[in-house]
Amino acid sequence: MHSNVFSRTELVRLGHDDTAIRASVRSGDLIRLRRGWFATPAADPDTVAAVRAGGVLACVSALRHHALWIPPTARGLHIRFSRHGERSRRRRCQGHGRPHPFVGAVDSIPIALDCAARCLDRESWIVIADSALATLRWSRTELASAMPACPAQVRRWLRDCDTRAQSGTETMVRLRLRARGYAVEVQPEIPGMGGWTCEWGVF
Repeated sequence: MHSNVFSRTELVRLGHDDTAIRASVRSGDLIRLRRGWFATPAADPDTVAAVRAGGVLACVSALRHHALWIPPTARGLHIRFSRHGERSRRRRCQGHGRPHPFVGAVDSIPIALDCAARCLDRESWIVIADSALATLRWSRTELASAMPACPAQVRRWLRDCDTRAQSGTETMVRLRLRARGYAVEVQPEIPGMGGWTCEWGVF
């Protein structure tokens, strides 16, 4: 899903020169959000707010925009600011290591997960990471490679993720049962059920 928020660089890459951009602003087809950033009238409101504030949509908000399964406790507008961004009490998110450049108005899933590791508890992060693995069709190794600056703690969390998870509630139950010492088998086959599987088995 596109946010309909564009940097000048993106618009030029799409074939719009500065003259065309100015004409679109005058006609109302584009709205200038801040220097070098524009939106259509149908743009995503959260992304517009993030860019107007001097950043991009990040962390949990970006992951929600990518249609991942987000725990209900993960709320608020999450913004990753540039060094010129708004100085306020608004939630400021940042990943590990050197700051990522602004590629678009909404951070990619790996960059957003990197930021979310600072904002979320272990269970909430693993819930979203399971959803990301299913959406991207990536392995845990591939996701780890896309977040090279993540600390050891986040890599331990990633080892507890499972590419077979099919819902956030399933991930929560798996984690909580294992924390209590139960052995949980994900998507076990049920004999005599024609190859059907259930979400998990507890032993």
